[in-house]
Amino acid sequence: MEIAQLGAAYDVFLRVAERSPQGTAENEWGASTILAHITINNRLIAGHVARVLDKEPRPYDNIPAQSEHLLRAVVASNRGWGSLVGAARRSCEEVLALAELISDDMGGIQQHVLVLDGDHALVDGDVAVADMLGVQAHIHLPAHTEQLQGLV
Repeated sequence: MEIAQLGAAYDVFLRVAERSPQGTAENEWGASTILAHITINNRLIAGHVARVLDKEPRPYDNIPAQSEHLLRAVVASNRGWGSLVGAARRSCEEVLALAELISDDMGGIQQHVLVLDGDHALVDGDVAVADMLGVQAHIHLPAHTEQLQGLV
């Protein structure tokens, strides 16, 4: 996986996020919750990649990134849109910094990955680290970028 693709996906997301939120669509997360979700998810990914780099790989799941308590805590602790965008930006930079250290061999390491969208499992099986980063770049970030565009 080209790290440049992941960086480009983060850039697009953050450009959209830099606009001020306009509201919350019915039955969807608001703009602040989307930013908190990406921030938390990036932290989870960074931790996962760091474990691979430390040669101590562990299974990955995104369940904490959907916790209403954690989402609210991230929003509350950032006290404003600019601070929340900054937290998301830093978490993106952390993932990229770690991803750049992944060798081709490490990128091929298969680990169990559980990715939920609400109660629906999008991924539940062994996935290479590079492919997991590819899902972030090509599926997860574009979906939330589109969602965020309707709110800012």
